[in-house]
Amino acid sequence: MEDVSFKLEVFEGPLDLLLHLISQNKVSIDDIPISLILDQYLAYLEALSSLNMEVTSEFIVMAAQLILLKSKMLLPVPEEEEEDPRAELARRLAEYKLIKGVSAELAEKSRGVGLLFTKPPEPLPEQEYAYEHSPGELRKAFEELFDREAAPAPEIPPVFRELVGKESESIAAAADRVLSLLKAAKMTLTDILVSSGDRRGAVVTFIALLELCRESKLEFDEDGLLGLPKENA
Repeated sequence: MEDVSFKLEVFEGPLDLLLHLISQNKVSIDDIPISLILDQYLAYLEALSSLNMEVTSEFIVMAAQLILLKSKMLLPVPEEEEEDPRAELARRLAEYKLIKGVSAELAEKSRGVGLLFTKPPEPLPEQEYAYEHSPGELRKAFEELFDREAAPAPEIPPVFRELVGKESESIAAAADRVLSLLKAAKMTLTDILVSSGDRRGAVVTFIALLELCRESKLEFDEDGLLGLPKENA
């Protein structure tokens, strides 16, 4: 039996103690060395008793279950019992570990909430609309409202005209246009992009060129000019 030391703080329950022992021994929940863990578990209960600390019934029940598991691990496993005797304990420990982790996270968030301070809402001063308007003023305001609704939309500044109110050329249309250009003559990449007319068209054209190259419908010659493959020329 290996020596094991405890801070002897009161664990929340037997599963909490088992998780502590598993973590301390750096073993997996799915492959618990029952003999080792049982010896350390009983050593902890004995340490509590020597300090005249009460050992609750749930710790004793778990000790009995661990002893039963140890005996099952020592006996030959019948063929009809394929499941590991430790499987049920492993499931309980995994569920407890998950719940414990979530509880710790919620506790941390609740501590953060306690550091927040809010100011209660202040009632707005009650004020009545004290102005008096003649029927003519109300009519004028009503007419101005309709005049604003009927006014033409403001002119788009020239710097935005390329981006607003103009439909983009589709990639398929740009690809067809590039193929038509190259049927007449080979061109440089720069000339093809300039032929798009604006920056947005150049972006669409460049994407179309990439698609055409991927489909092997374009090729560069030794002078760096784009053209159609010989079979498509």
